[in-house]
Amino acid sequence: MDVGERWWRILLERASEMLCATGPNGELVYVNAAWQRALGYTLAEASAMRPTDFVVPEDRERYVRVARAVITGDPVEDFEATLVAKDGRRVLCRGWAIADIVDGVYRGSVAGYRDCTAERAVHGVMVELAQSEARFRRLSDASTDGVVISRNGIVLEVNAAWCRMFGVSEQAVVGKLGEEYIALPERDAVRRLMLENRPLTHLVTLLRPDGTTFEAEISGRPIDYGGLAARISIIRDVSAWMRVNRLKNEFVSTVSHELRTPLTAIHGSLKLLESGAVPATSPQAAQLVTMARANSERLVRLINDMLDLDKIEAGRVELRRQPLVASEVVRVTLDGLTAMAAEHRVVLVSRVVDDTTFNADRDRMVQVLTNLISNAIKFATAGSEVRAVISRVGGVVRIAVTNVGEGIASTDLPRLFARFQQLDGSDARRHGGTGLGLAIAKAIVEQHGGRIGVESERRAGGETTFWIEVPISRSSFGAHVMA
Repeated sequence: MDVGERWWRILLERASEMLCATGPNGELVYVNAAWQRALGYTLAEASAMRPTDFVVPEDRERYVRVARAVITGDPVEDFEATLVAKDGRRVLCRGWAIADIVDGVYRGSVAGYRDCTAERAVHGVMVELAQSEARFRRLSDASTDGVVISRNGIVLEVNAAWCRMFGVSEQAVVGKLGEEYIALPERDAVRRLMLENRPLTHLVTLLRPDGTTFEAEISGRPIDYGGLAARISIIRDVSAWMRVNRLKNEFVSTVSHELRTPLTAIHGSLKLLESGAVPATSPQAAQLVTMARANSERLVRLINDMLDLDKIEAGRVELRRQPLVASEVVRVTLDGLTAMAAEHRVVLVSRVVDDTTFNADRDRMVQVLTNLISNAIKFATAGSEVRAVISRVGGVVRIAVTNVGEGIASTDLPRLFARFQQLDGSDARRHGGTGLGLAIAKAIVEQHGGRIGVESERRAGGETTFWIEVPISRSSFGAHVMA
């Protein structure tokens, strides 16, 4: 063996590629060290086997086609085959082959293989990971809950719901500090929780870039993301739930107050009569019976108000429309509230700017005005006036009720016509009421095709005006039966 041949032998044996050579009959005449390591056969063992014996059954037909192409002198630059090792392992290979043809006579071939088993496994893992991430993205984007992945407080990924919650794009938030979306008073506490990275569910006020806030429930836990520790947080907007919870608390407070007070009076009156402490025929007994009756009627009104509002809002109330004179409706309402006004030392005044006739349900209109005027009396300064002013604005009649008192803050005005709303929601309210009257009035006016509103200024001696506008012509509001 000369020096050149020796160096070629060394190169072949040191090569990482699996190299082999076959004779004219396809028998293996040489396999290098890499080939032997990969498949576990020695040259003696390999030369006693047919080349197709090393190929898995499902690949043999394709392998034979490649071999025939090589024998005809057509080099194969790249082909794939799965070979079977001595211990039964499958080795995925990509290879090349070229024939040794002299004067048209096939003398054998040389082939090289590269073991792609590990590479294909990694590729499979990458594909599976990509598919898993794609599934996660589809699921998270379909969710109504916001999902954010962060590391050391830096946002790595967010879903579509998160972007909708805050009104930002994904590109605008990734790479930013997540604490920027926490309301300032709670930012330090939430930052500590994020850095501790432990499983936790808590309520927090979140901040949008436009300055608005919303209440959210955040459930966070540590995860492995990209091979490093990270945190995933699920964000649920609970603003509506919190509002409902507050309304429920106000409802319980209002109803318990409205039920407890008359029931206590009724119970006390009956107990005194039952015990005989007050003679049944005495004037005191008559007063106790009157008190019990009045409080029973108060309970009945509470139940009726609740039922009325449900029926009106459901459109199950038939309006008995008839021509009404605005000034007459106001006069009848004021006459019914004279005693209440005297009790509160308030003077009732009506003023007609432009009287008119309009089509409406008389009883329902009196119910609306009774609510507005009685409220004005309750909240008016003693010794002042409550004015009811009648006017006409285009095709509607306008009745405005004004009192002088402490006024209503502008932030409280939108709440006035909601169910069970009391500007003083505690049990110690100075003024009684279920918080249903204005909601009922609004429903009645709107069923007539009209509008209701309020104007007020929060200050001592400030005027507050509640007004209604109802179309004069019956045709202005279509069908008159809501059933």
